[in-house]
Amino acid sequence: MVDNEEIEEMLKEIKKNEKEGVARVSLEDLLPPDKKPESILVRKKWDLLEGRRSDGRELRSHRPLFIQLGTVSDARGSCYVEVGDSKVVVSVRGPKEIPNIKEYTEMCEIECLVEYAPFSNSKGVDEGYLCQALKKSLEPVLCRHEFPNLQITISAFILEDGGSVLSAAINGASLALTHARLPCFGIVTAVTAAVVEENIVIDPDFHEETLCLKGASEDSELFGLATLSYMPDLEQITFYEQNGCSNRHAQLFDSLTLKCQEVHKICSQHALKEAKKSVQCLVAAQDAAKSLRSLQVQ
Repeated sequence: MVDNEEIEEMLKEIKKNEKEGVARVSLEDLLPPDKKPESILVRKKWDLLEGRRSDGRELRSHRPLFIQLGTVSDARGSCYVEVGDSKVVVSVRGPKEIPNIKEYTEMCEIECLVEYAPFSNSKGVDEGYLCQALKKSLEPVLCRHEFPNLQITISAFILEDGGSVLSAAINGASLALTHARLPCFGIVTAVTAAVVEENIVIDPDFHEETLCLKGASEDSELFGLATLSYMPDLEQITFYEQNGCSNRHAQLFDSLTLKCQEVHKICSQHALKEAKKSVQCLVAAQDAAKSLRSLQVQ
């Protein structure tokens, strides 16, 4: 961390350079060498090569999941997912008629929207890519034939990107569809894995993810990043993407499939808990209606 005194010193240095007509510099340029992003990535690389992670996890351990359903009051279904520093809110709206439709469609159309909060770490992020990846992951999950000529909108609002944010959004969207009581073939879960030379790192944080993406662009044989979305009940893969490490498909598949099954158990528990709560509310409403009818004056 950089303390307040260091920040004040850096701001003074910037103002001094501006007065003296020196070329404009950023706060990043004035950071101590050991606190610059490049230094952080170098330390991450050596830690991972030695089997260490900054948060104390093992290389193939997933961060704890915090899940809360029904967080958006004006949506049909919603879910908040927190994985480490990654925080995502997903909402589902519809089905509604497809705007400006010109011909009949047998399959429901899924519209996916992904937006980063203004205060989130979104530098250089391609939101369009995340929209397409989210859509590809969810299209095989929803019973689209049940809603011909209609559209369902799934919106993911990323409050903070702490790594593996696409996986968090897919998991949240799948649970939001369940919370919306829309017919699905199952719950899809997603996990991201990074490759650092011989090590496979499950659920990378932001710096680990950045390290592997940068490394893949320089040496795709030693670094890589892969994301898998999987329905364990049907043993069906709905989405898979891999950057770098073209010779590690089998190992990545095995590791990701195993972790998807573990995450699926957690997501299923939350979906079941929400279903039980809904049934209890329905039974309570029916009992209240019976009581009111019994009190009616004949």
